[in-house]
Amino acid sequence: MAPANRTLEDVPFLRNLAATFNVKNIPLAIFLLILVCIACVTAAIIIILCIRSCLRRVYKTKPKRKPLKTAYLEDILDPVIEPGMCGLLTYALEYELTNKCFRVVVVEAKNLSSPNETKLHDAYASVRLLIRSGPKWIPHGPRYKTDVQRNTSVPRWHYSCNYTITETELKNSMLIIEVFDYDSLGQDRSVGRVEVTIGEIDMGEYLGATFEKTVALKPGSPKYRGIGEICVGLAYLTNPGCMEIFIYEIRRLDIGHAIAPGKDVISVQVELKHKKRTLGTFETKSRIDTINPYFNEKTMFNIKPKLLDEASVVCSLKKRSTLGRRTILAQAIIGPQSPLNTGTKQWDEMRSHSPRTHVMWHVLVPHGVKLDEINVN
Repeated sequence: MAPANRTLEDVPFLRNLAATFNVKNIPLAIFLLILVCIACVTAAIIIILCIRSCLRRVYKTKPKRKPLKTAYLEDILDPVIEPGMCGLLTYALEYELTNKCFRVVVVEAKNLSSPNETKLHDAYASVRLLIRSGPKWIPHGPRYKTDVQRNTSVPRWHYSCNYTITETELKNSMLIIEVFDYDSLGQDRSVGRVEVTIGEIDMGEYLGATFEKTVALKPGSPKYRGIGEICVGLAYLTNPGCMEIFIYEIRRLDIGHAIAPGKDVISVQVELKHKKRTLGTFETKSRIDTINPYFNEKTMFNIKPKLLDEASVVCSLKKRSTLGRRTILAQAIIGPQSPLNTGTKQWDEMRSHSPRTHVMWHVLVPHGVKLDEINVN
């Protein structure tokens, strides 16, 4: 009858295992066997992973090399200035689809045309964005202006401005960049302008990237002459909160067709307005001279500083007949909403250099002419 209790020494396999490992303790031999098995499994896994990695490298599809973007010679060199062109302008465009931000950068201008021999300018640029609405172009957002680069032939602005606009609106928009020669007393001379139809540019060029281009400037808008010019001085006194308005003179009036010589007299009515509300009015004394009348009169109106952003001064040239009938012949508007750059320019100068009086000549626009349709800046 076989014994009931068997020990590890009674198992032949374990005795042979202990002899193989050259140990006397059978549990130690079992432990060594387990370690050997773990080592073999680990080695097998490593070998399999190495073989798999090598096979993936061999049979992996190589990515196609992207073709280089074609660069044409005219994109590298500055465009040739043809007769009638007024210089070169470099600008850049960017559009971020996530926040609908359209960024315009006015980089620099060069080879600007000049009416004098010095060829030096007090140059700045204006930026406007228009959206097509039927047959018309409607302004979108504010009109931006760079700083004035003085006494230079190559103004470098590197000025950027942003417009919030949807992708659909952007494809139906036009960007107008116009370069001006600054005049401290009157209308700035338009050197040239660029009209960029955004829809004609591949959106991939400026979507999430920078599209930069140098183009020739077309002749700018001529100065608007109107029927004469009026010299106005403005000063804002912050402490009492009032505005001083000086009406000095009018020059080169062309109203012979609208008055009766020797019978009609002229005067200037001054109105200070906030939006459509009139804050005050003043009228100069009448003058017989209908070509270069001299007034040199002053008035003051109270207005709070917070109202200046939406205020304006309207100077109306009036005639009075022998029967006492008054008729408005022309107007000049000074303020942020003025359609002529002299109006916005003097208003900005007045606010920046308060309480100093700033004097400027303004074009008198014939009464009845829609100021927003005048193609000047």
